[in-house]
Amino acid sequence: MSLFSVRRFNSVVANSLASAGYPAPVARALAARGVCHAQDLNGEIKDLLPPHLMKNCVETGKLLAQCILEKKKIIIIGDYDCDGASGVAVGILGLRLLGAVFPDFLIPDREKDGYGLSKFLVDRALMEKAEVLLTVDNGISSVEAVKYAKEKGLTVIVTDHHLPADTLPEADFIVNPNQHGDNFPSKAL
Repeated sequence: MSLFSVRRFNSVVANSLASAGYPAPVARALAARGVCHAQDLNGEIKDLLPPHLMKNCVETGKLLAQCILEKKKIIIIGDYDCDGASGVAVGILGLRLLGAVFPDFLIPDREKDGYGLSKFLVDRALMEKAEVLLTVDNGISSVEAVKYAKEKGLTVIVTDHHLPADTLPEADFIVNPNQHGDNFPSKAL
């Protein structure tokens, strides 16, 4: 029995990526994760997909702008992994640059809080005088916690990339390229 599993990948794509300068193991890993061309990895802003193509992105931006103008207390609920923690950092910096007054964050403790938004985290956010909850890298499966937060009068915005269940949380807005009805060109965002 092997301790390792190998993802399937397109060897033509992997060879193309290797020819573009990526080491063979990296090229295979990228190909296994759906990267098809070296230009897919170009990090220039001009090459990014337009964010307004994502469902609810524009409306969410307008809501956040209104919350910033009204000086509402925004708390980001992130995840404790790499994309969640970096998403929180980018969110805090971005909100500050846009004029948010003292945006704050909560990251669940893996052992105590488990994963994602919970009623416990909503209560912690309320103790910090939150008026707006913005999830990063979680929330798409937090149906009960979002319902609880809405019952407590909070504005709730869910930003996530995980696959949704059949029932979505009743947040003010959900931004997730994998939600039903979202035609954003990249589902791997």
